[in-house]
Amino acid sequence: MKEKATGKFSGDLFLLVSQLVFLVCGYGIQVIITRFLSPEDYGSWGVLTSVLVWFELTIISGFPKGVTKFIAEAEEDRQDEIHFRSYFVQFAVGIALGGLFFLISNPLSAFWSDPELGLLFQISALDIPIYGLYFENMAVLNGKHRFRSMFILQAVYSISKLGLIVVFVAGGFGLVGAAWGNVAASAVAFLFSQILVGLPAVPKQKQFAIRKLITFCIPSTVFVILFALVQRLDFLFLKTLTKNPKVLGYYWAAQLLAQVPYYLIEGTSKKMFSELSEYHGQMNREAANRSFLESLHMTFLLIVLIVSVTLGSARDLILLLFPQEYGEASIILMILILANSFIAFMYLFSQVLFAFSREKTAMVTASIMIVGAGGLCWLLITWKGAVGAAGAALLTFLIGSTVLYLMIRSSFSIRYSFVPIARIASAGLFTTLMGLFLQVEGFFGILAKLVFITLFHVGYLYLLREPIIRSISADILHKFKIGVSR
Repeated sequence: MKEKATGKFSGDLFLLVSQLVFLVCGYGIQVIITRFLSPEDYGSWGVLTSVLVWFELTIISGFPKGVTKFIAEAEEDRQDEIHFRSYFVQFAVGIALGGLFFLISNPLSAFWSDPELGLLFQISALDIPIYGLYFENMAVLNGKHRFRSMFILQAVYSISKLGLIVVFVAGGFGLVGAAWGNVAASAVAFLFSQILVGLPAVPKQKQFAIRKLITFCIPSTVFVILFALVQRLDFLFLKTLTKNPKVLGYYWAAQLLAQVPYYLIEGTSKKMFSELSEYHGQMNREAANRSFLESLHMTFLLIVLIVSVTLGSARDLILLLFPQEYGEASIILMILILANSFIAFMYLFSQVLFAFSREKTAMVTASIMIVGAGGLCWLLITWKGAVGAAGAALLTFLIGSTVLYLMIRSSFSIRYSFVPIARIASAGLFTTLMGLFLQVEGFFGILAKLVFITLFHVGYLYLLREPIIRSISADILHKFKIGVSR
């Protein structure tokens, strides 16, 4: 059952706000635990997160993506059957992946000569099947366009994760406590998601063949594995090649801050994928093109805002959130901010291919990227260390996003007007220059600077008559007037 929409951009706004909650809580974890962990231990936390995310993305982006696609395409009386069949397959896959992660934990820790990683990997193996079922339920909500429920569920998970990890780490349990806190947060989110979605009902009919879902999900899962690997390849190569453990902690901090554009678009693109899948099932190419262009416009708007604000304030941002010594990562952060903006675009374009059943094309593209990214990482890290790793990431995703956009443009005859690009880009350029020009010191000075240049960017777009900014402003003003009148 679809939830009642509250406006043209209601779905986007619910998912955007849910991703903002996720980001605030996620970065809250990183900021707080750096006060209790050394840069060396923080680097180990980065390795754990990188490897665990690889496994978790495998389970949350294969079957769940297929569930969203086929539920969105199906009639309402067939949706329960898809949920029932996919739920138990997802559970079995989660157990298998969790077991595999447990078995390879000691060999991986030996490879990186870090014995503590073995225990952290073994604890985190428990998280994989639990997190997988939570995301299966999220996929059902997405397929039914229940974006409000997705927002609530994402908020519950994010806040639980922040609270549990921080409590365990601050309580003196260190990295082991952080690993257990992560598992406990997934358990809380899974139980709450089950309340929202309900247990999968035994279907009255058997019209949906599970092999159809599996056929779609295998290329999708392979793509996600490769995409997750190529996102972390620079960090993992740096872990292997660097002789300075502190550099790894600095790089991880910069990489986390730089991933804001990707995390936001990964969230807001869920609505686009759900809609495109529905329009694909209806063979409505005009509506699909319109949905994609709206999503692309909002994506460009968000990315330019984030990049322009952070690019001109990279060092300020690091010093605001992390201890003083992490300021060495400011140059790395500037490069990775640009790299992750292209990651966000590449992810968005890949979702178009999946919605239109072109998952094999996306898989082949990611496979080629792995080879190219590996070569770039080896060459540039050997030459320039951490800066070279960031440069390799930038080149990899600049090329990848360009190639995918050209594929979409030629295959689906999609055109994006130059006028809004120029308008948004001009605002981004002036915002970046403003950030570089303003020099401040102290916590409150940095915070004030970030707020000022953000408002400057939004105000500049408002004066340029950017439709989305004007629409949101009018909506806020309307609600304010209603509140005052009451």
